[in-house]
Order: sequence, then C-alpha cells, then structure tokens
Amino acid sequence: MSKRFQNISKYRNSVFAAKREHWIQCGPFSNNDPVPIAAGDEEVAFATHSGIGIFNYSNSNAKPEIRHIGAGPTRSIAFSPFVPALLATGGEDGSLRVWGRDESHLDLGGGPKVEAIAFNPSAQNIIAKAAGNKIQIWDISGAGSQVFDLDAGDLNYSITWKADGSILASTNKDHLLRVLDPRKGMESALTVPSHNGVKPSSATWLGNTDRIFTVGFNSRRDREYSIWDSRSLSKPLHLERIDNGAGQIMARFDADANMMYLIGRGDTSIRWLEVNDSEPWTVAGLLGFVHTAGSNFTGAALIPKRSVSVMAGEVARVMVTASDGHILPVSVTVPRRTYIDFHSDLFPDTYGDVYGTTAEEWIAGSTGLPPLTSLDPKKRVTTTKTVPTTPQTSVSPTALKPNAVAHGSFPAVPAPASAPKQAVSTTASTLPSQPTATDRALPSNPSSPPAPSKAVRTYGTPKQSSFRFVSGKISLTHENLRNLSISHPVDSNAIVANESWIAVAISGPGGRVGIISAKTSGRLPLHVPCFVCGSEVLDFRFDPFEPSRLLVASEDGRLRAFKVPEEGLKEDSGETESVVSAHPSRANLGRFHPTIRNLVVTASPGGAVKLYDWSEGKELVRYEHESEGVMALSFDFEGKYIATAARDKLIRVFELKSGKLIGKGKGHEGTKTARLEWIEGNQYLVSIGFGRNTREVLLYSMENLQEPIQRLTFDNLTGVIDPYYDEDLRLLYLSGRGDAFTALLEFKPAPENSFTEVARCTTSTQQQCLAFLPKASVDVQKVEISRAFRLTQGSIETVSFVVPRKLDCFHDDLFPHTRDVEKSAVSVKDWWEGGVSVVLVKKSLHPEGMLAASQIQAPQVVKNVKVVSGNEEKKVDLLSALIAAREEEESDEDPDKYSSDW
Repeated sequence: MSKRFQNISKYRNSVFAAKREHWIQCGPFSNNDPVPIAAGDEEVAFATHSGIGIFNYSNSNAKPEIRHIGAGPTRSIAFSPFVPALLATGGEDGSLRVWGRDESHLDLGGGPKVEAIAFNPSAQNIIAKAAGNKIQIWDISGAGSQVFDLDAGDLNYSITWKADGSILASTNKDHLLRVLDPRKGMESALTVPSHNGVKPSSATWLGNTDRIFTVGFNSRRDREYSIWDSRSLSKPLHLERIDNGAGQIMARFDADANMMYLIGRGDTSIRWLEVNDSEPWTVAGLLGFVHTAGSNFTGAALIPKRSVSVMAGEVARVMVTASDGHILPVSVTVPRRTYIDFHSDLFPDTYGDVYGTTAEEWIAGSTGLPPLTSLDPKKRVTTTKTVPTTPQTSVSPTALKPNAVAHGSFPAVPAPASAPKQAVSTTASTLPSQPTATDRALPSNPSSPPAPSKAVRTYGTPKQSSFRFVSGKISLTHENLRNLSISHPVDSNAIVANESWIAVAISGPGGRVGIISAKTSGRLPLHVPCFVCGSEVLDFRFDPFEPSRLLVASEDGRLRAFKVPEEGLKEDSGETESVVSAHPSRANLGRFHPTIRNLVVTASPGGAVKLYDWSEGKELVRYEHESEGVMALSFDFEGKYIATAARDKLIRVFELKSGKLIGKGKGHEGTKTARLEWIEGNQYLVSIGFGRNTREVLLYSMENLQEPIQRLTFDNLTGVIDPYYDEDLRLLYLSGRGDAFTALLEFKPAPENSFTEVARCTTSTQQQCLAFLPKASVDVQKVEISRAFRLTQGSIETVSFVVPRKLDCFHDDLFPHTRDVEKSAVSVKDWWEGGVSVVLVKKSLHPEGMLAASQIQAPQVVKNVKVVSGNEEKKVDLLSALIAAREEEESDEDPDKYSSDW
C-alpha cells in the first residue's frame, strides 16, 4: 500500500442513515427523562411508563410486533451476551429481575433504585448491579445468589466491564472514577478525580484494552470526554471538550472497529470518534447523523456485531429512542463499489455467543475471553449448548441453542456449585439458505405493506452531497487580541470583515470598534486603534461598495459613518464622515443594502424601521411595525422586499419601496434572538433561532408565510447562531457563539424545498463569531469554496472551507458565475426616483489558462476479452453483463464521488 494511504482509516467515510420507513413507533417517550434501551442478537427492549416493551428486529418482512412486560418503572436493561432470550432489568424499586420470553422471571431482591446493570462479557451468568452506593455481583444460575457486595462510598452513576470480565470501572457522585476487581473487594480499587461537573458522568471500557472512556461535565458545564489508562490513573491520557450542551452524553463503543458513538440526551445528532491505541488518541468522524424530524434523542443502544448486515457493508446499527415515541435504527455503512464479496477488512472476527468461563470458575478467580467467531456468512459456525437440570429452580430446564430459545419458556441456567461446563459442538456450515443473524435487514414500518420482491443491487452507493467531506482548515491570523467586548448585543455580530479590513467590538468608554488590517497577520498591539462613537455601540457593518466605510448604530439613536484611512488607523479616532439622527433613542440595527448603493435600513427596539438615502441623509420609507423589539433585518438582492423578526415571535415581509406589509407568519417559540436569510432570490426565507429547548431552522415560502414549510431541529445548545448563505452553492453556514464547530446545510430546491445538514467542521476551541468574506477572495485552485475570519476570545483566525478534489483543474460545478459584490447594481437615486430595476452583476472566478473540469474527457477504457467456450463462455457473458450494468450506473452517479484527493 502507498504510504500516502496507509494511515487513512477504512471507516472514515462511513455513511449514517435512518430511513423513515424503518422507524418503529413505540412511545410516547418523555422529552426530558432518559429512556433505557438495550439490543440483543434478535430483539430490542426499551422502558415504558409501566414496564418494558420488546420487539424482534431480525425479520425484515414481518412488521415488528411489540409485546409488553409489566416490570414496573425500569431504569436499566441488559441482554445476556450468551443467551439471546435472557433479559435483565433494574427497577426504581431496587429490584433486579431476569426475564424469559413468557414473562417468567427471577426476582433478585430490592433496595435503593438501580442506576445501572451490566452482564459480565466473559463469565456465564454473572451480572453487576449498581444501586445507591452499592455495587453488587450476582450469579443468576439456578435461583440466583448474591456473591459480592461492595460499598462504593457514594451514589453510583455507571458501571462497565473489561472485555475479559476480570475488572470493572464505575463513576460516582463524588466525581471519582473507580477501577476494581470485585472478587478482591474495594481494597483493590484504584480511584482518581474525574469530571467535576454537577451532572452525572459515565464510563465505557474500550474492549479488552487497559483504557477507559468517560464522558461528563466540567465545572463550566461543558460536556467533555476523557481516556484513562486503568493501570495508572494519575491523569487522563486525553481530555477534550465536546460542547456546551445540557444533556448527558451516551457513549456506545464498537470494539471491533474502534468506533465510539456519542449521543446526547436532548440532542438531534450522533457524533462519532475513532479511538486509537496511541496519540492522537481520537480522530473525529467526518460525517455523523442528524435527525431532522423535530424530536430529540432520549436513549441509544448498539446491536451486537453478529447481527449487522455485513453483506451490505453495515458496520454498526444504533437503535435510538426519540422524544416523539419512535425508535430509529441508524445504520452505519462503509461505501464500497461492490458488496458481492465479504469485506474482511471491515469485519474482523468478533466475540461469539460462547462464554469464556463459567460462573463458578470466575468466582474462584479465573479469567478468559470468549472465543472469536467469523462474520463471513460462508464461515459462520453453528453451536449447540446443553444445559443440565437445575434442582435449585422451580422453572423447568430447557435445552438451549444459541439464537433459538423456545418461545414461552424461561431458559434454565446452571448452578455454580454443581453444574459442569456446557458441552459445545461446533461445525462449519455452508452459506445458509435462510437469512442469518449476520444478514438481517432493518425492520419494516408496521403501517407499510411488505415491499414486492425484486433483485437486490449489490454494488454502488446512493448519490450524496458533493459537500459531505468539506473541511474547515484554520490558520492563526492575529493573536493577542485584548479587551474584546463581552457585552456586545446578541442581535449584532461581534466581528465584520471584507478583503481589506476587520472590525471588532472592543470594550471601553465611549463605544469602540477596533480596526485591524485583513491583509497582514501577526501579534496585535496591546491597544487596537478604535473608532470612538461617544455612545455604546449596538451594531456595525462595512459598506459593500466602499470597503473603507464603516456604518455604526449606537445607543443614542444615531447612525455614524467612519472612513478608514488607506494606511489604517494609527490611534483612536472620533472623526465621522457623516451622521444621521435616526431614532429618539437606541438604534440597535443598521445595515447597507447588498446591491443598491447608499441605501441603508435601521431599526430601534421601539419597533421603528426606517429606510434612508445615505448619500443625502434623507428618510425614504417608514415601515409600520406594530411590535416592539425588532431583532433581525434582511434585504433580498433584487431590491423588492425587506424581512424582519421581532420579539412578538412573528416574521414580517414588507415591500421595500412602498413599505406595504405583504405577509407575516409564526416564528420561533423561544425568546432569544433570531436571524434571517433570503433563499433562491426571494422565493424563500429562512429564520434561524430557538424553539422551546432547541436551536432550529425554519424555512418559509413566499407563497404562504403563515407557517414554515420545514422546521429543522438543529441541536439543544444555547449559543446564538450567526448564519451565512452562499447563494451560488445553496449552502447555509451555521456558527453558534460558544460552539466549536460550523455546520453546513444544503438547500434542495423543488420538489424537496428543504435543508439537510451535509457536513460539520469541528475545532478544539470555542468561537465568538464568524465573518465571511466575498466569494472573489477564495482560492479556486485549492478548491476553497468559502473563507471567513473566526473570532475567539483572544485571537482572530482564518477558516478556509475546502472540498477535497484534485487540484489540476478548475471545478466549474463548484464555482459558477458569482455576484460581483464590489459593483452596485444601481444607485439609490436611480432606484428611488428613476424606477431603475436591480440587475445583478455577476463575474467569473475561472482563472485564465486553467482547464475546466467539465472540458476534461474521461479516458477510453479498452477491455480485452478472451474467447472461450463452454462454462467459461457463460462466465464471460455474466462478467460482461455486470460490467455493462456498472457502466450504466456510473453514468448516473455523482461525478464528484471518486474525484476526492483524500
């Protein structure tokens, strides 16, 4: 293998999908409370208000039938790793119950409410229970017995076993991570201070390694994760902030692929990390899963690796409970050109359903890993287990076979004192004629009829967005930025920029806006030269047609225009170019029109919205706004409309010239500020704001503004989102204040008319705001589709958003003719008095002498066919048919699919 590709993960391009026809209605679930859920080889169990519900996901054609068990309020659920029919539950009443399929069960005592239960992954019939400050180890053989009772010192939050079942780890209310061998008591425990936030933390053992993965909150209420070496707990191997979300993170680990899935309660997205054996300890996945149906996640479980559809490239399936009552099977697939053959590089041997030690051996101190089994359907192994009669239990014993426990019977389990080892016989089988656990498809929606049988396409992947692998490359531009204003209003951006200058809000008397050159870099002086307004600054923007002119709206109701000298500011200056007294008090917004020169709009908290001819300082239009508290303004490019968002939670659209209100509709339910952007000229309007507990995106059609045509729940973070819309590529960039990522949403025009998140560019530091530069500033030779300045607490960085493509041509599909933002379409005088329409001026970004990708012809491939006869001729005919089908498919595929340089 080339050195260029030897360190690239085979899972990095994993695709997440949860088709709506596969969702299972199981709720309703609570919006706030966690929903315990577990997945076995065949079934999924989840907590309901009065017990647990169970359905079988192994049959793709039968609609899942949910059966309910009256287990009472349940806090934790776990399937046996060795007997699919064995299910354990931990209740609010402190009970530990082990269930069979006919609701026969063992009831193993009570006590404080159960926080977590976990089967030993290697030892037969051993289960751990964490309740209150106790960690109890139970042997559920026969009538069941408690074999160890340990005092953890404080309330338990979670427990997790090492893969060989020798030791376990726990997290507790005292913020300590404990690692212990329960057979040796708490005296053997190693402890270390872990996440010190007030909310619960949890631990996940990373397979059979010596490392533990923990997630929790720090003292600043940020969500974070750590990786620890269980042999030396003095400090974490790695500590990284996730975000400032409020919900507890659920970590689900795939030990075969070393993929960690992070699902936050109340979130709408699934992140994933690849965990390494050395530095860098984690690598963030390129593309996760985003749920756009308006509900939040409340629980998650991974199905066993033995049950994924390996012949479809499915490396994992996450069962996620949503607040609207659905369970979403989120399938994780690695795209490959063909799925005809088994991809052994994606599916190493995994632990089977045969235990490593008996309960008696484990209690006596033995340790052993379960034997490995192949996931290749041609090498699958069938096992037969024989379980002896157990006099301690009143339930009739049953001979067990893996994956085939008799329905309606409680599986008998051997007592530790008298039961010999199970007799296990293994025989290699040929490819089964019936679907096996390895090749199970996702369950069908109960309301949908079975799909008609048809030939299954085993090669190719669905067409996906060209921007799914966009990366945000960051370089430090200016450091040592001091005295950044922390009280700048959330209705306004804290940084604006063009290709010449950067303006930032600076704290200090008199209202200050610092001016920094965009063409230089390095360490800033202790005092950044500022324009001083004489009143608190509420908003500021550069003139799109005069890059050195800065418009500032301030507390005293005035709009001021400042002129940046060609050499830049050398010291503070209060000299203005022009001033307009727009409002009796407070001008909280002031904006230039993007295509009409010298046309300015301003708004005040009292509800007054006014349009000005800045060249003469004359008021042109006053928009009758019955609501107070205008939070956002947005012009369309064609000079026809202006949109507003106000504190009364309504979106309004006015005719720009006449001031006539042409429509209004319901906005966000939350009380925080919103942002507005026009889409597709002036056909659609998008509003970015807050729902009751989430950040959301609302899309409106100008044909009917009363209700949004799409409501996309973004996440449950608290930072105000600053949007930027790229009309050339139909990309909406969303960067939240306090976030460490920028999300890219792609707009699909009719018939979809909707946004879909296609990429998320993450960083290790929090941001205050992003200021995007004009499209002409991008480097098309590096396939840079946009560029922005990123403001942090002490620096300004440059973010380059790049599509991974080959660099030897001009990609005209990514760089169509763009609007020339430096040339106005019309002057305000011609537009107002002469009735001249706005005609957008566009220009090409194609560098002279650079060949366009659309002009490059694909090389002709000559196929050499050997003339044969008999059976060999039939093989050649079949091969030719496959090649022809593949060529036909490639003609319909995304042309960007195989052009990535990564």
